[in-house]
Amino acid sequence: MAYGNGIVYMTCGEGADDTRRVRSFKVGSGFLDRFFACPDNTGSHATVVDGRLLLAQWYNKRLMLLDDDGAILKEYHAPHGIAGVSLRDGNVYTLGTDDEEGGAYWITRIDIRDASRPPEDVALVPFHARSLAFDGAQWWTNHREAHQTVAFDLPA
Repeated sequence: MAYGNGIVYMTCGEGADDTRRVRSFKVGSGFLDRFFACPDNTGSHATVVDGRLLLAQWYNKRLMLLDDDGAILKEYHAPHGIAGVSLRDGNVYTLGTDDEEGGAYWITRIDIRDASRPPEDVALVPFHARSLAFDGAQWWTNHREAHQTVAFDLPA
């Protein structure tokens, strides 16, 4: 889920074939009637950038800035499969891995304002994690095996 402009955006796997869609909930009004299919029928974690949904595709290692109908406005590539995504100071941060069963997890900074800057791994996560959030002061993720939510600091 991601929140922006008074709307909660949700990626949902629906039906027997797990068709991926983005549904929206307007705070104070309820679910909106319209929805759209995720590009390539895949999408998991999301954040809102300048009022637009930024959808991550784990196995495709890409982020897509979408318009209101789900069309791709811009695309960004990540060096690892994306297990979480958040925004801080105009940069997108991903939580990613190359081997979700036993590999390392990294937090990677992607400057979406300057495509000439390559993604940069800024931290190693010492456990299997899922999801990533920044509340304005600290970062949050989930430690899967320990069933814990973890708060941590990350240099800007």
